[in-house]
Order: sequence, then structure tokens, then C-alpha cells
Amino acid sequence: MNRISFSKISTFISCPLKYKFQYVEQIPKDDTTSSQQLGKYIHEVLEHWREGLDITEVGVLFENKYLLADEEKLAVPKLLANAKEMYEPYRGLNCESEFRLEYKLCDNGQEIMVDGVVDKLYHMPDNKFIIVDYKTGKSRSDNSLQMKFYFYLLNKLRGYKVEDIASKIFYLRMKYQATYTFDEAEINEFETWLKTMIELIDKTGKFTHDFSRGCNYCPYRKEECLPYKIKQEKYGAY
Repeated sequence: MNRISFSKISTFISCPLKYKFQYVEQIPKDDTTSSQQLGKYIHEVLEHWREGLDITEVGVLFENKYLLADEEKLAVPKLLANAKEMYEPYRGLNCESEFRLEYKLCDNGQEIMVDGVVDKLYHMPDNKFIIVDYKTGKSRSDNSLQMKFYFYLLNKLRGYKVEDIASKIFYLRMKYQATYTFDEAEINEFETWLKTMIELIDKTGKFTHDFSRGCNYCPYRKEECLPYKIKQEKYGAY
């Protein structure tokens, strides 16, 4: 392995076999669900939306690019309206949008490129920084691991002090926000954990299958994933 991302780690944690299909064997799949299409659509709209622009008009520019089911189409006006309201406190601040961070981590003589993409990074007047990530799903899941990943990259790559960084998750459907902060000890522990995960993935010989409700949305469930097919034939889908 010479490159690791949060997506790779989270995929391995959720199901090592899916990690094998996607990142080791690199089996191409284009099985994006309508809800995933919605997430990509909203992210693109918010990436291009700037102060002074009408967010609805920006949305129109990209709506034909994505295949949305009726339920997702009906959710779009509310998601955009909530996004506009939730971003109002950050009006006028310097912002970096959808930018990639890449940090070269050296571990046991091996160089690993650690990379991540932050939805938005706001530069506050007091020389502090706020990471903002947005979710379009229907649940408020714990995203502390993802935020630690971004804290780590900003600290290591840009030299930002951990105490000067805060992060927020915008759950656009519920117009709810969660705040995450970490101290230096937690970020140092994260680096140790990250190295352990990299070593674990590298040394994994047998990629096991972990059953979960997410199996029903996995693009490899119909053809490549034998454990899923056997269980589905015996018990039906989750």
C-alpha cells in the first residue's frame, strides 16, 4: 500500500471483503443508488455556490447531471434551503472548498500518502479554523473518526495547532449540526491507530465478509460476494 484515505479505512472497517473487491482487485462498479446520487448532487451545488448567488439557481445548473428518484427530487428544495440557512453565520469568511490534503507518513521505512478531501475549511478572524462537512442522509451517525482524520491532516500538513481547529457536521435534512473538537493527545493517539490500521490492512491475507444492513446497498452483492448471495438465498435480503 502506498496511499490511504478515510474512504479506504472506513470501507475496510465496515467489510474487509468489500475493501478487497474495491481497492485490491479494483473491480469497477457503477451501481450508485439514488440517495448516493443526491449526496453527490448536493456536494457539487455547495462546491460551486458562492456568496451573492442564488442557491436554487446554482442547483438548476447541475440537476440534469444526476439521476434522482422522486423521493430525492422532493428533498432537494429543503436541503438547499437548510444549507443556505446553516451557512449564513459564515458569510464573508475566507473559505477553501472541496480541497485535497495529502501528507506523506513514514512508518517502518515505508512512505504512505495519507489524503483526504475537506468539504469546506473556514478561516476565522481570530486565526482559528472550522472544518465543515455536510451530510444528506436521514440519520445522524457518529463522524468523529472522519473529523479526527481531517484534524490530523491539517495539523501535520499545514501545521495548524489542534486547539485552533474545530469541526462541524451539517445534517442538512434535519437542519442539525454536531461539533467535534480534539486535543493534541487524541490526535497523537490517532496517528498510532492509523499506523496500526495500515499495517493490519497490509498484512491481511484473508478478507472476511462482515454482514450488515449496508450489504443491501453494496455494488458487489449481486455477483462477486458469495457470502451475501448464499445468505440471501437462504434467508432473503436484510
